[in-house]
Amino acid sequence: MILLGDPQTQLLAIQDTCFDKDLSRDISDSDMLKSAVGNKRLVLTECRRSDRILFDWYCSISSATSLEDLLQKARIDFPPKDKADYHVCLSHNTRKRINKLVQRHRLRKEKYLKLAGKHPQGQKMIIQIGTRLICCLETCKHGLWNSQILTVTNFGEKNVMLKCDDTSRLYTVPHTFIAEKTRLGYCFTIASWQGRTLEGHVAVWDTKHARFSKRHLFVCLSRARQASLVSIQD
Repeated sequence: MILLGDPQTQLLAIQDTCFDKDLSRDISDSDMLKSAVGNKRLVLTECRRSDRILFDWYCSISSATSLEDLLQKARIDFPPKDKADYHVCLSHNTRKRINKLVQRHRLRKEKYLKLAGKHPQGQKMIIQIGTRLICCLETCKHGLWNSQILTVTNFGEKNVMLKCDDTSRLYTVPHTFIAEKTRLGYCFTIASWQGRTLEGHVAVWDTKHARFSKRHLFVCLSRARQASLVSIQD
């Protein structure tokens, strides 16, 4: 078994316990973790994801500091900005709202295609060259996979041409696939964005949400490359 993550601060996807064992604390030296990996462990200590300022900031998040104090400091250190390349939030309602706002802002008068995703997670999409989408699939299909980030390169009467942001691979899919199996990809929920490093400016939303926690803040900040590329938007 191979476990990838930080047993000190990793955001747990579901809950804080497993088989009644508390996982909200540092479990680096727990018998459960050691037995799971056969006492073999490689600890990486050199930061290659972000600059030192941002790395030191999110590494300083501890249980001793209250969430209110952390957010107050974060709002000072990472003030709102006019534009962002990526938006990260906690709830699907915020995701849909921000996607709609960004889509409206980016809309150009040139040729476009109107499609509608299925309720409840889908929404109306205006497809143009440069529109960013995220793939929503239960299993791989046509060489596409779940959470894949795609950019529209062109479209016609029946098909849409896409380019994968990670691999640069090109795809041609029908309109129905876009409407049913993709969502607008300007804003993402925190849960769906764990594990990714984002190239560009990252805007963080929902910090005033009742369920927003220090772990969510840790994940949001650690997605970016530089402290100057993070903003607390709300």
